[in-house]
Amino acid sequence: MKKKLLAMALCGILAMSFAVPVSAADISGGTSQTAAEQAEALPDSVLYYGQVKEVIKDEDGNVVKLLMDSERYGEYVFNISEDTVWTDSGKEKALDSADVKAGDWLYVFHSLVETRSIPPQSPAFAVVGNVPMDVGCAQYYEVEEVSGKNGKTWIQTSNGGLYIVADQKTEFSYYGSDKKVSAEDLQAGGHIIAWTGVNATSYPAQTNGLHIMILPSASWEPLTQGALNQMLGKKSSSVSAASSENGEAMTREQLVTALWKSQGSPRLMGYTGLSKAEDVKEISRSAQPAWAWAHQKGLVSGTYLGPQDPVTVGEARKMLRLLEEKDS
Repeated sequence: MKKKLLAMALCGILAMSFAVPVSAADISGGTSQTAAEQAEALPDSVLYYGQVKEVIKDEDGNVVKLLMDSERYGEYVFNISEDTVWTDSGKEKALDSADVKAGDWLYVFHSLVETRSIPPQSPAFAVVGNVPMDVGCAQYYEVEEVSGKNGKTWIQTSNGGLYIVADQKTEFSYYGSDKKVSAEDLQAGGHIIAWTGVNATSYPAQTNGLHIMILPSASWEPLTQGALNQMLGKKSSSVSAASSENGEAMTREQLVTALWKSQGSPRLMGYTGLSKAEDVKEISRSAQPAWAWAHQKGLVSGTYLGPQDPVTVGEARKMLRLLEEKDS
């Protein structure tokens, strides 16, 4: 979660200053917290509910901003990116952003980072439409930990304040796709849209998962082994793996090595293309064949390779696209 807040701060770098809403009722998941608890652990996202005043599109017809108004929250502008997910709460599937129009009532789960402009602006993580008139609306959550107990999958969210319990009756889907997924595809650090039952009055609260939509990782998020497995079409070996090693950020060297192994670990004899890199000595000896292959393929380049630097989901996607183009 802390990594996500750091990354999203880049989205608001043009802002003169920032404000952090602290109303417990606005926090994704609805778990009540004291001011002291919020100071210690900020929420992953903030919930806004209001009516669309204007849908702003670019020259290609893509939605780039939503101007909204709410009696409780006031006017707000939400910045839309390719990472924003759109969900139809009533139909339990992805929502076509082209269908959103002025007058619609929406839930928007957005970043804590906001400008002090009038109206304020903030990046939108998830937009939920076709909102029911009761408490059964789909909610956006960060998956903080996944564990198994008594034949059920326990999904920790809301800074440990809520557990969504998935059993054999829980339906799973993948955002915008017919791909078959299950509890094994849940990844710590990832995000979901969840339709749940009534929260138990306890702390941490518990609720039954009725339908869980697994979301793709955003391009700015740190790459984890679990996110890479999803890109490569692999499942987690177990629920416990999803909650441990898959939640740790990967380095560029780990990504390059994983892609190299996925291609059968090819070896290049006498390749000298890496010799001009200033930080070539930072490449581990065991990873040198992988880096030679990646450099020859054009997946990595430049005088600074940053093998031990953290890598993002967006960079992994770019490497995979380049690899597909080379192999096609």
